[in-house]
Amino acid sequence: MLRDGKTCEQCIGKIPWRGVVHKCYRNSGLQSLSLVSMLTLHQVIGSYKNKINTYIALNEYCRQKFVAGGLPGDRIVVKPNFSTDPGEFPIENRSGFLYVGRLSEEKGLHTLIKAANASQQRITVIGDGPLVHEARKCQMLDVRGHCDRATVLALMARASYLIVPSIWYENMPRTVIEAFSCGLPVIASNIGALTDLVKHGVTGLQFPVGDASALASILTAAAKQDHATARSMHEGARAEYLKQYIPAKNYEHLLGIYEYAQAHPI
Repeated sequence: MLRDGKTCEQCIGKIPWRGVVHKCYRNSGLQSLSLVSMLTLHQVIGSYKNKINTYIALNEYCRQKFVAGGLPGDRIVVKPNFSTDPGEFPIENRSGFLYVGRLSEEKGLHTLIKAANASQQRITVIGDGPLVHEARKCQMLDVRGHCDRATVLALMARASYLIVPSIWYENMPRTVIEAFSCGLPVIASNIGALTDLVKHGVTGLQFPVGDASALASILTAAAKQDHATARSMHEGARAEYLKQYIPAKNYEHLLGIYEYAQAHPI
């Protein structure tokens, strides 16, 4: 749902012929036509309503989008992602900003680069992608490429904030949950599910999507944040993980969904 650097909802709840015009699937008119034909066929014959009795959405925001797109709302349940618990990490002596993810337009890399330059705050960047060369040109970004999960968690355990500057509708980024598990608050753009995942002032901070100046201001202020405020958000992030995203809770929830699906056959 991203086109020309902006979110696009032209096809929600409609026959998605515009997807062919704009070559929305892999930038190919032919492949887009194939996908649109498949979607339209199953909409017409009722596959999505008559063949499936339970859908799982990762959050309420996405659930509402699926409903707007034509899926039956009474069959969509919400179950978030989860992450294994890395254990407790010290809250004291944390410093620096961290980005973990694909280095691409939809992830807000241009916003990140502009904000880093404007704030003169160094940011450790983990990941790879089509914008890696642009990222490496920014002197304020320490681009380390792909790292294994153990290394990422170790960096999360030492950082002050994870930055998620996405400009598209994220579903439920695993990096946000992993950050919370490490007691790491998140600075995120206020778009899509991120507005619910990150609670401003509790588990992190939010800024207007695509607004590099606003992000730069937050980075500057966060670098000077008093100990009590920082500690409160670190503790808030860890508490949110224990409440919402531990494996045992997710497993229990999933079993309940399967039991519901079995009890409500089509």
